[in-house]
Amino acid sequence: MNRVGLDFKYLQLLETKNIRPNFWCSQEYFEKAKFKEVVIDNSVCIETEDGQRVFPPISLEPGVGCLLTSRFWSDFSDHKPFRLPPETDFLDYEYIYDPKSFLNMAGKKWQTFRKNCRKYPKRHEGRLHYIVDGVDRISAKIEVFFEKWLEANDWIEYHDGEVMVEYILNGANREVLVAANEVCGMNIWDENYRFINYRFCVCLDQPFLSEYMRFLFYTQKAKQDKLVNDGGVLDRPELKRFKDKLNPLEVNEIHSWRF
Repeated sequence: MNRVGLDFKYLQLLETKNIRPNFWCSQEYFEKAKFKEVVIDNSVCIETEDGQRVFPPISLEPGVGCLLTSRFWSDFSDHKPFRLPPETDFLDYEYIYDPKSFLNMAGKKWQTFRKNCRKYPKRHEGRLHYIVDGVDRISAKIEVFFEKWLEANDWIEYHDGEVMVEYILNGANREVLVAANEVCGMNIWDENYRFINYRFCVCLDQPFLSEYMRFLFYTQKAKQDKLVNDGGVLDRPELKRFKDKLNPLEVNEIHSWRF
C-alpha cells in the first residue's frame, strides 16, 4: 500500500479515529522495524516482513475502529477490537509519565529519585555538557561510545537489537550527554500524534547516571504539551522497580490476542 506523504495510513487512522497508540506506533519505528502496510477486507494492517500481524486492523470505514480478523502481537491499552477472542496473553506494561512533574519533584514520593538524580552531576561538576542540537556532528564519538557500551553489556538481553542500533547511530531524535569530552549517555525518542515515545536510554554503567539521564530527558520534554510513553519492563523486575519510583501517571497492561 502506498503511504500518504511521509506517513503510514495506519498512523493517520489512529489519529482520525482517536485511537490511543501504543509504544511502538511512530513513523520512525515503523520504518526502522521494516513494517509493511497492507489492506485486507477494507481494513489497514501492519505486518512484519514475514507477514506476522503486529497490531489490530483498523477499518477504513468512518465510525468503525479496530476489527478482529486474526491474531496480532500487541493491542492498545484503551481501545480493544470488536469481537473478543478466546484468549489473550499479557505482553508487557505501558508506563505513562507527565514530563512536567519532573520540574518540581516535591514531596516524599519523589525523595529517592530527587536525591539520586543529583548525585551524578555533583560528582562530575564542570565536566558535563548535554547536547540537544547538532548531535550528528559528533557521530564518531557516538560510535566509540556504542562500542564501549556493547563491550559491557550482554546483547542477547536487549529486545529489538537491530532496530536499537539504527536509533543509536541514525535516530532522528537523539540527545547526548558528554563528560570530559566523551559520550557517556544517550536519550533517544520518537513520537506520534498523542505521545512522545521514550525509545531508549543508553548509558555507561556508572553510579546514578541512569537517573540523571532520565531527569535530563523529562525536563527537556516538559517544554511540550505531550505525555511520555516510556514503554514496558521486558520481564525485568529491576527495571519495573526503577520505573515505579518515577511516579508514573498511568501503568497499563498491553496484550497479545490469539485464537
